[in-house]
Amino acid sequence: MEVFAQGVVEVVFGEASRAARRRRAAGFAASVGLGFQEEGRPGDVEASGWFDELEMLGVPFVQPVADTFAGSYQGRDVLGFENPVWSKRKRRHTPYRFTAVRLARAVPDLLVTAPKDAAVSGQWFWPDPNRMPLPVPQDSDRTVLAADPALADMVLDRLIAAGERPLDRSWTVRENWAVGWHRGRLRTRGANDAAAALRFLAAAAEACER
Repeated sequence: MEVFAQGVVEVVFGEASRAARRRRAAGFAASVGLGFQEEGRPGDVEASGWFDELEMLGVPFVQPVADTFAGSYQGRDVLGFENPVWSKRKRRHTPYRFTAVRLARAVPDLLVTAPKDAAVSGQWFWPDPNRMPLPVPQDSDRTVLAADPALADMVLDRLIAAGERPLDRSWTVRENWAVGWHRGRLRTRGANDAAAALRFLAAAAEACER
């Protein structure tokens, strides 16, 4: 009986947490004028097609996405979604939050990532054999790989000049998408909050296009 009661509590608590999480995600989407969907890809055909583009670039979709927002932000097509990613070390799926902003044109590969992400990010964004490592400050825990080092340096410099901190998060530019990710779910405060992710990736897209 005690085990049954504990199971009921866990289920109820899990549902309440999920509902609160979805209210938070829906509230954020509404605050920036984006559409929201609890489960799966957006019903809009164009927005659903953006997922196909990301999948072709290497983003793994092994389970239905959740807490999805999509639409136009600062004149750009954007997506945000929760996507479970398989962890070989932990032998289970780990929730990751992805945010993607579309560029006006394709640009050379640029990848900024942290060692803690290497186990999973190595499964995404099939590597461009022409990418080369860029030097980073000694106090940074990020690695930077770029197909066009000169352009990558300019992009990073432009972001820093705009008040952004490009080495404080994991992100990539591949073809015509700027994509960022972090372990966990949508956040509305602190590091990697959803608003900051959108703002940063929009700035990264602009820096790439200048």
